[in-house]
Amino acid sequence: QQLNSIGFIWDLYELSYEQSWMRMYQELKTFQSKHKHTILPKHVTTNKPLREWLKVQRYQYKLFMGMSRGSRDDRFTEDHICLLEKIPNIIWQESWTVSLRKNVLKNF
Repeated sequence: QQLNSIGFIWDLYELSYEQSWMRMYQELKTFQSKHKHTILPKHVTTNKPLREWLKVQRYQYKLFMGMSRGSRDDRFTEDHICLLEKIPNIIWQESWTVSLRKNVLKNF
C-alpha cells in the first residue's frame, strides 16, 4: 500500500508503452501543426514510423468503437482517443477519396 501511495510503477512494460505512445502522439501533433493535416504520405520515408503508428491507432479505434472485429489492445483507452481527437483535422478513416488525398498531398 505504501508503494502504491507514492505512485510506484509495478509494470515497466506499461510505462514504456505509455512513454512511446506519448512520444508518437507528440510527433503527430507536431506534424499536424506544420502541415495542417494528418495524412502521412507513403513517399516520404521519414514519416514511416509515425504513419505505421497512426495506422495502428486507427485500427485500435475501430476495435474500441465496435466498428471492426479483432483483438483489441487493452492499453489503448478512451483517454488515448480523447487526446487524438484534440488534434485538429484528425482523420480516423484511411479510406479518403482520391481527390482529397491529391489536394492535400499536392502541397506537401
